[in-house]
Amino acid sequence: MPPDKRTQAERRADTRRRLLEAATTVFADRGFHAASVVEIAQGAGVSTGALYANFASKEELFVAVMDEFADWTRAVFAELDSREQRQQAWLAYLEQGPERFLLLVELWAYAMRTPEMRPRWARFTRELTAAIAERVESDAQRSGRTLPMPAEELALAARIFSSGLAFEKLADPASIPDNLFPRVMELLFAE
Repeated sequence: MPPDKRTQAERRADTRRRLLEAATTVFADRGFHAASVVEIAQGAGVSTGALYANFASKEELFVAVMDEFADWTRAVFAELDSREQRQQAWLAYLEQGPERFLLLVELWAYAMRTPEMRPRWARFTRELTAAIAERVESDAQRSGRTLPMPAEELALAARIFSSGLAFEKLADPASIPDNLFPRVMELLFAE
């Protein structure tokens, strides 16, 4: 096997990325409390020592997973220009497998059970709503349409509907038509 020519910083970044990917899967599959650092390290192909060299605790790793999800969400709203593209990104996220949404549920449950995490969760949801509202407002301005209510309220309604739809789709996929999400978003954001 040829020697690894990456710098220490590059190797550490790769280890951190693999740990976050493995943690995302393990936390989604088993929940925060049932997940073990040994299982996460094994999933990443590293030792538990490497895990602790990157994250001081399982909780710190869990918070980093939540931050990764928040970063992905912000990127979707920043990078995708059309409402249809953003809707497709959300649907693709759900279709990647239920574990992705279950992770979000696990993050919520952990934040609700851990009082010091609630403000962080609240900040995450406020930032997400603000990112959606910003895009709603810019989309409306670009198309010259008047919104039926403030962009912040539309964004909040869209976020809450999206989460509820995801819950129901996980529980009973056959009961949710594939085109329900875009149809409701079209009604919500209609001119």
